[in-house]
Amino acid sequence: MISGGVDNMEKYQYMLGQARTYQYMLQEISNLLKAKEQKDEQGNVIDPHHVFLKVVPTTDPNMTFGMSIGIFLLILYYSVKEKGLGGFIGELTLHPFGKWMLPANLFLEGVNLLAKPVSLALRLFGNMYAGEMIFILIALLPFWIQWSLSLPWAIFHILIVLLQAFIFMTLVIVYMDMAHQKEH
Repeated sequence: MISGGVDNMEKYQYMLGQARTYQYMLQEISNLLKAKEQKDEQGNVIDPHHVFLKVVPTTDPNMTFGMSIGIFLLILYYSVKEKGLGGFIGELTLHPFGKWMLPANLFLEGVNLLAKPVSLALRLFGNMYAGEMIFILIALLPFWIQWSLSLPWAIFHILIVLLQAFIFMTLVIVYMDMAHQKEH
């Protein structure tokens, strides 16, 4: 193998398979939630105001935080699995300053650990919500201006959605790789 390359390709293939499975499960859950209709006593469909104009499911912070909490639990699981409970606690308490600065180490590593799911969720939610807000702002313009702006923005928004999915999955793979590393 090339020097500095991937040490164990099987481990990375396994992690990539898990990320794909997780993404597929979330997409299916999103489709099930989107298709669910609420009905009153007479059988009439109730207008779900909370999902009105939610074309992209990740414009809802509940979806993005749900995904990032799932990733956070996977990070904790693999950190403990690979390093052991003692190694994981040692990583939280003994890095970067050693045992004499234990409170500072715990604070810094705790913030680092908790910042991962929060940043994943808010980054994805913010970018997707901003794209939907631009669509709404375009819809408020006079109709002759809407036609000239809606198509270019729709094409651009599709590219943004793909880019955000790529960034989310890349960060998930990076975080999972960090959880699998034995040295800090």
